[in-house]
Amino acid sequence: MIEYDTLMEDDKGTKPLKEALKRHQLRPILPTETNREFKFGDEVDAYHNDGWWEGYITEELKDGRFAVYFRVS
Repeated sequence: MIEYDTLMEDDKGTKPLKEALKRHQLRPILPTETNREFKFGDEVDAYHNDGWWEGYITEELKDGRFAVYFRVS
């Protein structure tokens, strides 16, 4: 059983969502990377719409941001 920090069970945001997951669905917290350089075509996990999604970089935008194509959306 896990409890999310950023996903809530209700629309008011007062109760964290709890969910039963299998071990293969869990991933450790990633270390902070300060010198990572991304480029077109890199495979990434991007935080979007309250969750982490696998995708790849399709464009470099301004201010160090990137456009990411999600395989499943």
